[in-house]
Amino acid sequence: MTAINCKGLSTELVLLRIKQSLMTGTSKQSDTLNVSVSKPCNREQLMESLGRQAAIVQLV
Repeated sequence: MTAINCKGLSTELVLLRIKQSLMTGTSKQSDTLNVSVSKPCNREQLMESLGRQAAIVQLV
C-alpha cells in the first residue's frame, strides 16, 4: 500500500498527482494507492477520470 497526501488540492491537481504516482512506479499496479483529499476535490469526478485505474485508488 502506498499513500499520497493531496489535501487542499483541486480535482485536476489530485488527478495529476495520482497519475504521476502510478507512472513513476511509486505505486505498483497491484498495490492500493491511498489518497488523502479534502473539500476542493470532487471525488466522483476524480474516480470517473481515473477509469480502470480507479480500482486501485482509495480516497480517504
